Amino acid sequence: MNAQYPINSHGLSPVEFSAAVARAHAERGAILGRLVAFGLGAARAVVTAFKAWRERETLRHELSQMTDFELADIGLVRSDIEAVVTGTYHVEPESPKALQAANQHHPLPEKDSGRLAA
Repeated sequence: MNAQYPINSHGLSPVEFSAAVARAHAERGAILGRLVAFGLGAARAVVTAFKAWRERETLRHELSQMTDFELADIGLVRSDIEAVVTGTYHVEPESPKALQAANQHHPLPEKDSGRLAA
């Protein structure tokens, strides 16, 4: 045994022990950094999800407050609201459903003979 570097209870010299402690502190710092980053990422995800939920709820409320006539003006019927809110609403502009909704409140004018009424 070297008298200059006595072995401690861990079986390491003071230099080796200091190096091991320094590595442990560095690893702890890295782990804490990853945990903080994960926590911040999770918090951001929760805030983003909450904002998206609030936007959907606001849209659902606004569309639900519209009359059937107002919904038809924008090419919707009441049963379309949930699909619009969830982003699954897909109707071609000239589909029978859209035309039916539009014509329900806005019937097409009768064709006249081309003469202007006096």
